[in-house]
Amino acid sequence: MKKLTILLLIVAMCVSITGCSFGKMDENTVAKIDGIKLTKDMYAYYLSTAKNSLSAQNTANITDFWAQGTIDGENAGVAAKKAALDMAAKEYAQLKKADKLGIKISVEEEKSIQSDKESIKAQFGGEEQYQSVLTAYSLTDESYTQVLRNSRIQQKLMEKLKSDTTEDDFKDYYLSQMYRIKHILINTVNNDTNEKLSADEIAAAKTQIDELLARARAGEDFDALVDQYSQDPGSKSQPDGYVMGHHSNMVKPFLDTANSLEVGQISDVVETSYGYHVLKKYAVDPNTYSANAETVKNEWYYDEMAKLQENANVRINQQVYDAITL
Repeated sequence: MKKLTILLLIVAMCVSITGCSFGKMDENTVAKIDGIKLTKDMYAYYLSTAKNSLSAQNTANITDFWAQGTIDGENAGVAAKKAALDMAAKEYAQLKKADKLGIKISVEEEKSIQSDKESIKAQFGGEEQYQSVLTAYSLTDESYTQVLRNSRIQQKLMEKLKSDTTEDDFKDYYLSQMYRIKHILINTVNNDTNEKLSADEIAAAKTQIDELLARARAGEDFDALVDQYSQDPGSKSQPDGYVMGHHSNMVKPFLDTANSLEVGQISDVVETSYGYHVLKKYAVDPNTYSANAETVKNEWYYDEMAKLQENANVRINQQVYDAITL
């Protein structure tokens, strides 16, 4: 009985501590996510994607940004590696869910994936150019094929979960979890070229946004300020504001601020790669569900996937992970 107790304790420790011999991962595995191996090749793809996404935060144009720059107070390279692992965890948790639901790639779909690859090769001008593009995104032919398979499975999972959810549930989600954001943007980059403005122009933009924030908080009509001063083209095309949820596709400082506001609240000045923003949060209109139904369903799905990610069992092969450099 005593030996059994000791064995159970060892097993319990190994569940929480990576490195016990019978749970050891090979040198080609960066992590295991819900039991699925995250290989070096696949992690390289996620890392490349994370770097592309986060590079916009290099507002100071630091030459060796990943070694010398910071993101939210953390070394940029460390932040990129964590973001890549988060991306993988999110996707692999979906793959695990799909597997539980019996969602697979059919023989016909596999043929379609191979056919898509041949079409892509032809578009790029042949095998050599195709391989060159893969290399630029830290992909191999094998890992790219897996990316295509994963994408198909995720799409099928989304369709399955949406079809199993009622319109009433989606409407409830819309009213309880989503909101509208209107904002004033004063650019710090050129809208046409995306090039950074001069230091003097950026200083003038900061002065202007500070003045507009003071006017908004003094009680001036926010809609009128948006209409007159916002340099975001979306402010004109979507005068009722952006319909958003917790996982909307917005740059992180904007999304984090939007999520943190109460309805009717005006934010402090928020800086993003686009410029300086002042946000105001509004409730959604119950009568506009139909017009926003697809956005609502996507946001609902992203929320469900975030819950899966939160509950995912991620075991990092620390030695392999630490050896990866940017």
